[in-house]
Amino acid sequence: MNKQFRKMIKEINDGKNLEVILPQYSNAMAGVLNDYSSLQLALEYYGLKEYIEDEISENKDTYEEAKEVICELNELVKTVAVERLSVEDRETSIKKLDAIRNTIMQKMDVLTMYTDTLRIYEYVLNRFELDFSASYEEIDEALFIEKLNYYLFASKDNVVINSRIQEMVGQLPVRMLKSKFFDYVKASLDRYKDSDAASLETFEYMLRTNAMLYRPEKEADQFLNLKSVKDELESADYGNLDKETYRKLCSLLIDSSVYINQVSDIYLFAQKVINNLYIYVLTMPYTINNDETLSENCRTIVTLLNENFDAKLTEEVNDQLMSLLDGIVGKQEVYYERYIALEGSLTDVKQNYMDVVEAIQLKPAFESFFLCEKLTSNSVFIDIHKQEEVSLLTEERVSKAAEAVINEMTESFKAYPQCINRAIMANVLSTMPVFFQNTNEVMDYARASLEQCKNIREKTVAMRLLLNEMVE
Repeated sequence: MNKQFRKMIKEINDGKNLEVILPQYSNAMAGVLNDYSSLQLALEYYGLKEYIEDEISENKDTYEEAKEVICELNELVKTVAVERLSVEDRETSIKKLDAIRNTIMQKMDVLTMYTDTLRIYEYVLNRFELDFSASYEEIDEALFIEKLNYYLFASKDNVVINSRIQEMVGQLPVRMLKSKFFDYVKASLDRYKDSDAASLETFEYMLRTNAMLYRPEKEADQFLNLKSVKDELESADYGNLDKETYRKLCSLLIDSSVYINQVSDIYLFAQKVINNLYIYVLTMPYTINNDETLSENCRTIVTLLNENFDAKLTEEVNDQLMSLLDGIVGKQEVYYERYIALEGSLTDVKQNYMDVVEAIQLKPAFESFFLCEKLTSNSVFIDIHKQEEVSLLTEERVSKAAEAVINEMTESFKAYPQCINRAIMANVLSTMPVFFQNTNEVMDYARASLEQCKNIREKTVAMRLLLNEMVE
């Protein structure tokens, strides 16, 4: 961190000389964010182009699904970064950026729902695998438990241990009463007492998606190919599954998973491009000091990509891009470190000094920085305009949330056969915070799960899957 940054941050922390320091801070923040977003835009836009050209170009269904969004994105890139957006057109571009971000978020919401649905049916179909095998080798349960115990607790890192326990719970046969399962669900929600509303809301969403309860907006209008697969998986007679149907369902599952992964990757790249365009537009009016050479190199990369996006890159253009990219790769870390150094004071300004910010007429700039803070977070698909509830939750609010989720699950279980319900329970349990009190409880759960499962094939598959994870 340079001396100028260090001095600004110290004076903001001390609340001194703010009328002079805050304008300097604003100039520094705008410049760093503008440079960083230019770098990231060039790199992510290249990544999007490369992914489509190398992985998607031959897959017509995938490309057609994303084509409309990609066309809108390319128009925005051209307007904002290639032709250089005018200040007069800034608000119009922001509205377009919001619109395309929301479109991508809605699509990802639906894809997430289908991903969770496929995960449930993958669990179910895996348990039928050995029913259609001529022969298979049974696994020594005592030896398996010994290996599992070592695998779960070999690490000293509690995060790793908890992750492995969740993995175990998600694969072992579920042989518990629904009442016990609901006790676990309620206990996991009870942990949010005295927490904030946003955290509880996120966990409720996760429970619903993992239990196939969540229904996104515009679900019916999108991904009709996935809806057809979902309908076929749901309508299958799992009590009388034959080999041909099993293979067909497995094939549908694999093809749909590949499709979802490819489309999701496109939208992930696209959203990163949009987020960096958004930061560029937000900081543009306030950027006085930035690296003009860096900015021009990034603009050249983006221009070359934009002009050649719908065609395979020629050797000449590709060589030019490689030369320019070699000149900027690695620099994003430098600018990100500068941003992180400055970003730490944004919360302080927001909580304590907005009256000073308004008095010196810098409120629009800082409101832009607050949005940029969200756009640079790890949550690529974050709703940047959502106002988070900061009030602490009451016991009554948490109890009502638990009651609502449990009632929804209870009704849902009535609609599915036992094998689906067990898959849902395993999926939900695997995403909840670890509910065991000690290592003995963990291993007792594993032993009981295997002992109570009378279907040799089912528990053999579960042990095989976990053994594969241990080897990997």
